[in-house]
Amino acid sequence: MNVQATGTRKLDLSPGRAEASHIRVENVTVAYGAIKALSDVSLSIPPGRITALIGPSGCGKTSLLTCVNRLIDLIPGANASGRILVRDTDVLARGADLLRLRKRVGMVFQKPNPFPFSIRRNFDIVLSEFGVRRRADRDARIDECLRAVGLHAEIGHRLDMSACALSGGQQQRLCIARALATRPEILLLDEPCSALDPMSTMTIERLLLKLKDSVTLVIVTHNLSQARRIADQCALFWTRRGTGYLLEHGTMADLSERPQNQVTDDYLNGRLA
Repeated sequence: MNVQATGTRKLDLSPGRAEASHIRVENVTVAYGAIKALSDVSLSIPPGRITALIGPSGCGKTSLLTCVNRLIDLIPGANASGRILVRDTDVLARGADLLRLRKRVGMVFQKPNPFPFSIRRNFDIVLSEFGVRRRADRDARIDECLRAVGLHAEIGHRLDMSACALSGGQQQRLCIARALATRPEILLLDEPCSALDPMSTMTIERLLLKLKDSVTLVIVTHNLSQARRIADQCALFWTRRGTGYLLEHGTMADLSERPQNQVTDDYLNGRLA
C-alpha cells in the first residue's frame, strides 16, 4: 500500500506549533497496584514528526501513552513515576494543570468512540469544556476541523445527524477532528486503525502524514507495515519477567537494517510474534 499525504487543509494551530512540542520521557515507571507494567523508560520524541511505539501486547506502550496526558490517573491503582517534559513542563508533577494539559495533548483511541449525539454536539461538548462559548466561534472551529480531516465535503452539510450513523472510517476521522478542536500541540493515537478496513486505514495514514506538519504525533501500533509507511521514528518495547521496557529506538530503517539487539532483528523480520 502506497501512502502519500493528501491535500488536506492544514489547521492553524498557533501558538501551539508542533516545532516546539518536543517530549522528553525520563525514567518513567508505571505500576498497577503491585504489578509493574513499565520500567525506567527514557525516550526523546521529536517535534513535528510521527513516532510509533511498537512491540508485542503487554509491554507498556499504551501505559506510556496515557501518562503523557495523565489519563492514567483515571485507572484505579495506577501509579506513574519519573518525568515527562512537554515544553520543559513536567506533566507528571503533582499539581499539574490537567485541563490545560489535555487541551495541549489530544488522544484518539483504538475503536472509534463518537458521543451518541449529533456531529455538531460531539464538537460542542469538547469546545464548551475548553471555553469556546460563542456559536459562531464553535461553528468556525467545526468547519476548520472537518476540513482538516477531509470530512467537510462528506458530512459538513449534515451536522445534525447522529455521529453513530457514520461509517467506521468516518467515525474515526470524526474522533480525530474532535481531538483537533482544542488545537493541541500533541496528538496521541492508540492503535487508531486496528478496527478499520484497509481503505479506511490508508485514509487515516494519509491524514496523519499531513497533520504531522502541525501536530507532534505519537501512535501505538502492532502493524509493523504501518509503522514503516508513516513513522519517522520508532520505539520498540519488550517485556522482561512480565514488565515492559524500552528495548531500542531510532528510525525504522535503523532498527531494520542496523539493529543493536538480536530481539529487534528477529521481531522486525517476523521471527518473533
